Amino acid sequence: MRVSSHLGLVSWMYLHVRVDVHSGTRTQYHSLQTSSRYTLSYSVAANHYPSLLNY
Repeated sequence: MRVSSHLGLVSWMYLHVRVDVHSGTRTQYHSLQTSSRYTLSYSVAANHYPSLLNY
């Protein structure tokens, strides 16, 4: 289950960045920063609290 939720997160980030390409480079950069920070916290949560991600 954890793998599928991770794939969902990755596809969400991909869509998020793609939408921002139309808005301009500055927005895209900001979005990439936000996404990477979110992914980092997600990875930390996955490592420390694996039970939370096993639905």
